Amino acid sequence: MRFFVGRICPYGGTRKEGKMENLTILFKSKGSQESKITIPIKALNVGIKFLPKELRSTLDTLGIDLEQTKEIAKDKALKGTFIEIENPGLKLVISTD
Repeated sequence: MRFFVGRICPYGGTRKEGKMENLTILFKSKGSQESKITIPIKALNVGIKFLPKELRSTLDTLGIDLEQTKEIAKDKALKGTFIEIENPGLKLVISTD
């Protein structure tokens, strides 16, 4: 998503150009294909409710609290990978861009 940079916006005023920030979850369990889930930070409260049940169950098993993950993801000072877990039966990466 792009915004206007230092130009007059057709709706009045000016806007800065920027890239939408996202929470990205890469998930692969034994016997399944890798899934990439991207949720815009601005829609995190709603988007997290649509995560697949298998992923939610795995996060619970690993002790990863979705509510805390939402709060961390909203912190603009933190960028990059928050957690990366990889073993023969599981691959999980949670990051922001």
